[in-house]
Amino acid sequence: MLKILVVDDEPRVRRGISSLIEEYSDKYELAGCCESAADAIEFFTREVPDVVVTDIKMPHMDGLELINYLKHRYQNLEFVILSGYGDFEYAKKALQYQVYDFLLKPVEEEEFYQVLDAIAKKRAEKRKENEESAEDNHFFNLLKTSVKDEELHYLKVLGFTEKEERYRVMIIETQYVNAAALKSAGGMKRLLKQELSEDLNIYNCFDKQSVLIWNREWEPEEFAKIAERLLIHYNCKILAGISGETDDYLLVKEQYMQALIALKNCIYERFQTIFTYDRDRMDQEIRFPKEIMERMVNAMKSLNEEGLWAHIKDLMKVYKESSCSILRLKNHMMFLGTNLDRLCESFGIDGVYSKNILTFVSNIEEMKTFSELEEVLTSNISEISAGIRQMKEYKTKSYRMNNIMKYVDDNFTRDISLQEVAEYANLSVGYLSNYFKSEAGMNFVEYITYRRMERAKELLVSTNEKVYHIAEQVGYTNSQYFTTLFKKQVGVTPAEYRQYL
Repeated sequence: MLKILVVDDEPRVRRGISSLIEEYSDKYELAGCCESAADAIEFFTREVPDVVVTDIKMPHMDGLELINYLKHRYQNLEFVILSGYGDFEYAKKALQYQVYDFLLKPVEEEEFYQVLDAIAKKRAEKRKENEESAEDNHFFNLLKTSVKDEELHYLKVLGFTEKEERYRVMIIETQYVNAAALKSAGGMKRLLKQELSEDLNIYNCFDKQSVLIWNREWEPEEFAKIAERLLIHYNCKILAGISGETDDYLLVKEQYMQALIALKNCIYERFQTIFTYDRDRMDQEIRFPKEIMERMVNAMKSLNEEGLWAHIKDLMKVYKESSCSILRLKNHMMFLGTNLDRLCESFGIDGVYSKNILTFVSNIEEMKTFSELEEVLTSNISEISAGIRQMKEYKTKSYRMNNIMKYVDDNFTRDISLQEVAEYANLSVGYLSNYFKSEAGMNFVEYITYRRMERAKELLVSTNEKVYHIAEQVGYTNSQYFTTLFKKQVGVTPAEYRQYL
């Protein structure tokens, strides 16, 4: 049975989703409902569900941040996003590698059940293939705990003691797996034991990741041959990250991180299979290219698109050539994303695209190729640049129109022409005519008439001036024409207007 946690700050939505789950109590179990991400995190201290159905927009911590928090602390969770039309594309782009599916509000019953059934099927097949064991969970708990006593406990349970051995940690990630062939072989864990050695410690950890504790001499050439056989027989390309060597069993967790850092350098090398941790290279100091970022920002501010694309390429080139560690790359990209977020704020434009970059970068370890980063940065920086352009055009238009309207309002009581205003604004008469109508909602002559009539109504009410004097004051030398035009615009004559009010 699939245990589901619902997280949404709208009571109506929580009730609706809950009732859908409870409708089929033989297949689904409502683990609980939470109105905030904080409540959901607290719920996980008591119980771990199979699926989290969460809204995106919630106060304090949104759905994306909740997913990022949970997926790095709990194994085998599935996430389903509830999304409004306005944030649907953002959510889909930001979480395309982390979420099982996206459902638009209001949720369609049939679609909701299809998603849950697909998750249940996936989890059932995964259990058969992976042969998840208590050892796998112990190793996962070793990685996620930060309490020293708990680390020692899990190391002891897993059989790591003070006996003199030399350790390496290897992380293997699989791609392009022939699921049917792999299933017939008994799953990846059994297959690796057969290919490598039955007595090696191998753990399933996270999706499509196997961790080996290597306690013998490392032979990369032999492993390369095994990788080639797996590709041939199971269409299974594997990538391996290898840690440095240690004789201290207490450093197994640190070795895992070394292997992970090494593995993630696969983003720079498309055809390489084995990546070995090199402390000198991985820890090399790569200075953030602040000058390039400043040129990018200046290009966006000055609306220089050609320069912007060139600067983005220069930025990416720095990291391609250095092949710096994934952690350093993440740190630099977070700094870039934060600066872009501030840029959006300074221009008063929607920060959704800078937030999109930050969300992607916070999960950069899941990136498969460096081109993914290039694509995300380029597309979102492009949107930020477009937002700056629109804001600048709006402000320019707004300033120009305000300037034109002030000139007209200061001069409408005399014989003012469209030609005169066009010369003042340094625009052609034709352009000003169309521009004025689109911004003011009426043409130039209609606006002059409107302003004159409004001023005339004020004078009729606040003074005892004769009608012909008022006509002259608002720009009409012919009082009879003024009276005719006033009645047409207002519905009564000037004298009647004064009498009624």
